Amino acid sequence: MWAQQTVVGRPAWRHVPSGVVFWAVPGGTFRMGLSDAERAAVRAIERADGADDDLAAFFAGADRARPVRDVRVEPFLIARHPLTVAQARHWLPDYEDTFAESSAVGAG
Repeated sequence: MWAQQTVVGRPAWRHVPSGVVFWAVPGGTFRMGLSDAERAAVRAIERADGADDDLAAFFAGADRARPVRDVRVEPFLIARHPLTVAQARHWLPDYEDTFAESSAVGAG
C-alpha cells in the first residue's frame, strides 16, 4: 500500500491507492507557551502603539499559553500537498472533520 521514494531530495512515501505523497516529520521536544519576556515584549509594542491590530484579544487568551512547558511530539507523516475533505473521505471513509461540517452548515 506504501512505496518509499525520494522527492525533491527527501525520503517520501507514496500512498499507492491514492497517489498522495507524504514526508516524514521527525519527532522531538519543543518549548510551548508564552514566557514572561515574550509577554513583556508584546506589552512594549502595545505601549509604543506599534501594533497593527488591537491586542486585547491576545492578552485575554495569553494565560492559556502559560506556563511555558516542554511538549513531546511523536514522528508522523504529513502530506506534501494539502488534501481536501472530499479526498480524505474518499480514501478514509471514517474521516471526520467537525470544522468542515460546521462550515457547511453555516454556508447554507
